[in-house]
Amino acid sequence: MTYVVVDPMPGTLVVYIKKGILDGMRLDLNKRLTKHDIIRIFGSDYIIVHYDTDDCLDEGGTVPIYQSPNGPIKTMEYRDRGIAVSFADDDDLKIDAISFTFKEIGPTHSLCAGRGKKK
Repeated sequence: MTYVVVDPMPGTLVVYIKKGILDGMRLDLNKRLTKHDIIRIFGSDYIIVHYDTDDCLDEGGTVPIYQSPNGPIKTMEYRDRGIAVSFADDDDLKIDAISFTFKEIGPTHSLCAGRGKKK
């Protein structure tokens, strides 16, 4: 389900439902915020987490991700509050989405061990 959000951060809120239960939400911002804006709004108690894609699980849609120290996908996470902030295009300063979830975004390891990447 999607909703238009006007205040306090304009954008589109995507609500994810799994088996009739709220699984998470993602606010895709109309105007990119900066890392400084996010720290001002949510505070400085975040961690930076890197992710990579689990390519062997690619089914032609979205590819699952896993935590990887050198992964190209970088987020600011406020894990105790269920907030993950996505950086735009490898730019440490621009934010394009805020996710709200009750769990970590991706597992701590790849599920592709020994499977090889899909082509």
